[in-house]
Amino acid sequence: MGRCTLGYHGGDASVSPFLHHSLPGYNLDAGDQELSENDAYKLCFPLSLDPWAPSEEDPSGFRVEGHAMIRRWGGDGSYGVGGSRGCMRSCFDVLERQKKIEQTFCGGPFIRRPRWLLPKKVQPRKKDTQTD
Repeated sequence: MGRCTLGYHGGDASVSPFLHHSLPGYNLDAGDQELSENDAYKLCFPLSLDPWAPSEEDPSGFRVEGHAMIRRWGGDGSYGVGGSRGCMRSCFDVLERQKKIEQTFCGGPFIRRPRWLLPKKVQPRKKDTQTD
């Protein structure tokens, strides 16, 4: 559940483009973690919901602006960045292919194209990698 929570709530850079923008140099492979669900929430909650001091790099005042916008746009306080991209969609797909459910999705299989993934390691900003 910890890995699932990291993916769903924005701690996995391979499914959250917002981490690539807001946290250059972030390097946490959610698949390698052994966190409990509760501990994953402790990591993801501040990334998505806690305010941060506005700065030149982060003028919005959010740690990860895209995560905060998802919460705002959702209206119910949810910050499901990865949504049901992994577990729920995979489950629907497997149940449908194995004909274990009566109701299927019209027009073909539920998952129709290869899934995209971003790099797990976020590249640092160019100015952060320069040496004096």
